[in-house]
Order: sequence, then structure tokens, then C-alpha cells
Amino acid sequence: MRQKLKFSNRLVHFRKWTNKKYAVFNSMHRVIKICTLALAYSLVTTPKQSNAQTADTTHSKVTNIDEVTVQASLLELKSAELGRQIEIITSSQLQLAPVSSLDELLRFLPNIETQSRGAFGTQADFSLRGANFNQMLVLIDGHKINDPVTGHFNSNIPLAPSEIERIEVIYGPASSRFGPDAMGGVVNIVTKTFTQKSEEKFEANGKIMYGEHNLISASPGFYKGWEKLSVSAGALINKSDGNLMSSGLRNYFNNQTYSGSAAFQLNPNLSVSYRYGYDYRDFNAQWYYSTSPADSAYEKVVRNRHQFQLMNASGIHKTVLSASYLSTDDKFVFNSRSTANNQTSYALTRLTHQIQFSEKISALLGVEADNRGIESNNRGNHNQWHGAAFLLVSNKITPNLVLNPSLRVDYDESNKFYILPQTSLSYLVSKNTNLRLAVGRAVRIPDYTELYYNNFASYVSPRNRLGNPNLKPESSWNYEGGSDIRITPSLLFSATVFYRQTQNQIDYIMVRSSTITDLNNLVPDTIYWRAFNNSEVNTWGVDARLSYSHKLTSFLYAQLSLGYSYNDISVSSNARPLYLLLHSKHLLNGTLALNVYGALLNVTANYRVRPNSQFATSINRYLKKSYAVWNASFDYPILKQNLYLHLSAHNIFDMKYSDFLGAEMPGRWIAGGIKFNF
Repeated sequence: MRQKLKFSNRLVHFRKWTNKKYAVFNSMHRVIKICTLALAYSLVTTPKQSNAQTADTTHSKVTNIDEVTVQASLLELKSAELGRQIEIITSSQLQLAPVSSLDELLRFLPNIETQSRGAFGTQADFSLRGANFNQMLVLIDGHKINDPVTGHFNSNIPLAPSEIERIEVIYGPASSRFGPDAMGGVVNIVTKTFTQKSEEKFEANGKIMYGEHNLISASPGFYKGWEKLSVSAGALINKSDGNLMSSGLRNYFNNQTYSGSAAFQLNPNLSVSYRYGYDYRDFNAQWYYSTSPADSAYEKVVRNRHQFQLMNASGIHKTVLSASYLSTDDKFVFNSRSTANNQTSYALTRLTHQIQFSEKISALLGVEADNRGIESNNRGNHNQWHGAAFLLVSNKITPNLVLNPSLRVDYDESNKFYILPQTSLSYLVSKNTNLRLAVGRAVRIPDYTELYYNNFASYVSPRNRLGNPNLKPESSWNYEGGSDIRITPSLLFSATVFYRQTQNQIDYIMVRSSTITDLNNLVPDTIYWRAFNNSEVNTWGVDARLSYSHKLTSFLYAQLSLGYSYNDISVSSNARPLYLLLHSKHLLNGTLALNVYGALLNVTANYRVRPNSQFATSINRYLKKSYAVWNASFDYPILKQNLYLHLSAHNIFDMKYSDFLGAEMPGRWIAGGIKFNF
């Protein structure tokens, strides 16, 4: 009995997978019925493409719904027991999808809204269930990488794609587990060296492309494991002169990410891991944050990140000590008269201890402390400590009914105490149907941009944004219920209804400078956008997902997935907000993957409808109410399953669109090269 309760250093268990080349196909219908993995394969067929046609997926044996253990909760639980809507994106999907950055990948996954300001991962905001970009939490191995300055840097991820084991997306609040900012959802990136027990193997993969506008795109990386030691490293490079914009400037970018990590098994129970990541971005930023005619901005953002983990797993106990440090250097040149320099730091230390009392009850107790610091010429110098203690419990009341209560108490220097309870319930109706219920409270503290942006600048041009040091934290109560249903061996369906009540919502409101009495660096009788607690915001909506996969012939395999989300947002204030108007009321994501004799065609589509359109007379720019963007890629094998010719087309129908008013997205962009996997 004790052996069954023993913790494993490997967090993903596919017990009935084989080492055959068609293992992904052979096991697909054994695990996707839990629906958290159903759409993880929406863009892929199999890592070993040339052998895909040998597997008969429609007649594979079905295993239990609880086959997979995920890291979507600090408390180690199987996915069907969480009572939450979760998506898992595999490393194979990263390699085969028709995208060149992580934010592009998330853009085409069901029910995730990614709003981009530039191509090839230059800058993007993530959104789930109508929450804004600041209400999303992005983690690497459970540690936050959100910057104290702004959530606009959430997609500046200092990690190479080759180091990623999988990405877990948690829909809805998770503040009781990860603290402030996790109101709309969480993107948790799980890496190979921090979660896998070292294996004696070698992997190398990536792609190298050249395209229009002198595009150079490359993502090489490797993983090497010995008996006790494992190392991995990689890079992600996207550079281009950029497309010509209507303003006459070029939308250039130079984005480079490098990372490496190592893990060592000190003894059978104790392991230590370390990671370093570097992310550099230099790009045109005209009208990224304003609609001022004086805006000719460019921006440089450099991030350095360290992470350390010491884990001891013995019998029914598991203890993890972890720490991370993230520094960000941001230089934003609005024009020749205005430059903002910001140096920020974020440090986090966490200690957790998990106990498996029995097969029915497990618990995790943890404490953590973090520090947010900034030195800025337009936001000032600030430093803030924050601490928390939390308790997570999982109780399998019956073999089919699991209750997961959790409680977190946070304290920081400015906002004092806040208590964050949350409870989720999972009920396995049958081997094909799972029901979920969840309720919880979440908070978000203002970032340094919302508090102090331009408050310390000598001069601020009209229509720019201003911080407000009197802001209060946002808080919300969140409710959701849903079901995951496997209709047939080839057809999967999932749906969730959610409701969020938010108080003290922070957004930027258009005001006249004459009403702002605490600043003397403004132009008289002009318009600015200033941060306010914009009263109450109520959001309700529906997430629905459908996935179909079928072997059509002995040499043709097809997969189709669709995701639809609806968000209805009501604001009690009559003031016009800046960011709430950007969220889609209707969002439809779709993917189609075809494998023909080992050649792979991937097509992705994203269609969104906003509540209304917008127009900026100051720069003569229009934000469409609705538009659709399509991407496609084609891989042709030239050396079995190891080397492929690769062709990709972004925005294949040359749609003219923007996710943000003024920030022009490029039209059709074609690139080609090679892809390798050894």
C-alpha cells in the first residue's frame, strides 16, 4: 500500500504508452477522454510523422479518466480530480505548430485570447474569460514571471521552446494557489529538467527559417540525460527589418531568447535543479500604448532570470524549496523629447510540504515571500515586500467524487491582509463524462505603471497614460461549472459556464488635464488616459470545445478542433475604459492537421468579434469590430522522421487588422527552411 502512495519525480504518467514510433497515435484515445489533453494534440499528429499511418487510433483500448497527473496545482493531483478547466500543450505541439513564438501558439488554441502588437512574438497580451492582460498569471515551473511594471511583458518569456515539457493553462482564478494576479487564469510552463527524473537519452530539435522582410527565425535546442544528471539548452531568435507601416516607419524587431538548465539527482530521494534565462527584445513600438501623433516610439526590453529548486520526495512526504529572481531593464523612447528608463526586479522564495495521508486525502502546506522593486525616471523608485501562507487539501470522498478546498492568506506593505478561499469539486459520472464545479476569490494588486506611470516625468504629451498612486487592489468572486464528455472514440466535447464579479476594476479613463490637480507636468486643457478603480465589472460567459480525430485511410490521418468562447462584460461606470473595449465578445479558434504519407499540413484560424469598433482621428487609425486571421505550415520529410523541409505562411489571406488601436499587425508573411528532430 505504501508503494502506491509514494511520490514520483515525474509528474506526467502515461502508463499504457509504448516506445513504438506511433506511440502518440496509439495512446491518443486512452488519455484524451479526460479532455484536458484533448486539444493538446489539435495541431499535431505524431512526433514520428512518417509512421503515423501505421496506427489504428479508432480502435485503441480506453483506460481510466485519471491517467494523467499534472502540475496545474501546487498540490499534486490527477487532472480529472482538479474540478477545473485545463488545457495542456505538449512539446510536440510546439515543434509542429505553424507558429514562431509561444504567444502565437496560444493565439490559436481554443478559448485563449492573445492580443498582439507586433509579429513573431514581439509583444502580446494574454486573456482568459474576458479578464485583461494584468489579470493573467504566467509561470515557469510554478514561479511567477509577471513584471512589476506591467503585464505587457507577460509574453517576454526567458525560456527556449526546446526546454519546455508542456504548457498547462488553468482557466479561471487561481489566487488561492499562486497569489495575486491570477484572476482570469494561469499559464504554467513546465520544463524538462525541473520535472523529469534524469534518463539516459539525447534529443535535439528545432527549425531554421528565412523569409520576407529579411526575416531570420531559428529555435534550436537539445536535452541530454545521464543516470543522475540532465542538461538542456536552447534559443529562440526572430529578427526582421519589418514591414512598411502606414506611418512610413518599418515595424522592425530583433527578439532573442537563450536559456539553459541542469538537474542532478543527489540520492534516490533528493534532487537539485537550476535554470538561467536571457530575453532581449528591440522593436518598433509606435502606437503600442498611445494614439498620439507625436508617438514615434521604439523599445528595448532585456530580462535575466534565475531559478533554483531543491526537492525531496520520500514515501508519503514531498518537500520543495524553490527560489527565483527576475530582473527587467526597459527603455521606452516615446519620441526625441521623452524617454522612460525602468529597472525592475522580482524575487520569490517558496517552501512547500505535501503529505499523502491516504489514498483519499492529501494536503500541502506552504509559505512564500516575494519582493517587487523598481528604479525609474518616470515612475520613481519603489520597493515592496509581500508574504503569504497557504493550505491546499484534496479529499476523495468517494471513488468518483473529489473535493479540493484551499485557503491562502496574503500580506503586503501597502494593502495589508487579504484572504483567498477557493473550492472545486469533480464528479466522474461515468468513464466518459466528468462534471466540474468551482468557486473562489481572487485579487490583483496594481502594478507600478498603473500607480506611477509618467507621474515623475518632466513633460507628458496629450493622450498619453498616467498612473494613480491612490489605486486600490482589484478583487473578484468567481463561479464556474462545466463538463467534459467523450461522445465517441473520435469525438470529444467540453463546455464551461462562468461568472465573475469584480470590484475596484482598474482601467484607464479619458479625462481632461484640468481635472488632474496632483500633477504639474501636463499640457493644459488637453486629454489624457488616467488609471482609476473603474467601479464594478460583471462578466459571464461560456467556453465550448470540440475535438475530432480520425484515421481516414491507411496513409491519411486528420484532426480537427474548434473552440468557441462568449464573454458578456457589463461595467457599472459610464466612463469610457481603454482595455475593456478590446476583449472579444465572440472568439472562435480552429485547427486542422492532415498527415499524408508522413507529410504534415497544419492550418489554424482565429476569428473574433468585439463589442464595437474604434477609430482614432488623431492618427487616422481604425480598429475593426471583427476579423479572421489564418496561418498555415507544411512539413515534407526528406530524412525519415528526422529532417523536414518547412514552409510557413502567417496571415495567409493578407488581412489588414490590429489587436490594439494604432498598433498595425503585418499582412501575409511567408518563410521557409528546415526542421529537425533527432
